[in-house]
Amino acid sequence: MKTIVSIIAVVILWTSAMAAAPPRRTKETLEDFETVKRPPLELQQRERARTFELLLIRWEELRLEASDKAIQEMEAFVKEHPDSPQIADVLYAIADATMTNRPLNLTKATACTEDFIRMRPDDERGAELLWTLAHYHHGNGKSQQVIYRRIAADYTGTFYATMAEGGLR
Repeated sequence: MKTIVSIIAVVILWTSAMAAAPPRRTKETLEDFETVKRPPLELQQRERARTFELLLIRWEELRLEASDKAIQEMEAFVKEHPDSPQIADVLYAIADATMTNRPLNLTKATACTEDFIRMRPDDERGAELLWTLAHYHHGNGKSQQVIYRRIAADYTGTFYATMAEGGLR
């Protein structure tokens, strides 16, 4: 019985070896690698956009449990990709996260808000961030008034400008 099993095993191995492709040289493998085409640019851009969407979702979820980690990851993204077309969205998310992080670091939240506004001065989300900052200055009426005036002047016609004007009365 052992002899029959041994013969069958040898036959199977021998037929497998005969059917296998001969080994290739490194040069041939590298030539094949060079001829592989990259995906079209449009597909690459869609994949990058989708990847960025997933990063924003991750950071939003992380902010609920580990906002410090989310902020660190977002700040690392800004450092690694300063020319990214989505950098303003990340700066907004950082500013928003610093305001919901506890304990609140008002100096950092203000700096992050200013970073976003410098990047996108006409984006209404700047008014939203400023409004939130004004809320955290509720014990300091002068600071709050300065922020309200800025919102009313820089974001005229927006919801937050209307609210700021009401806060100035």
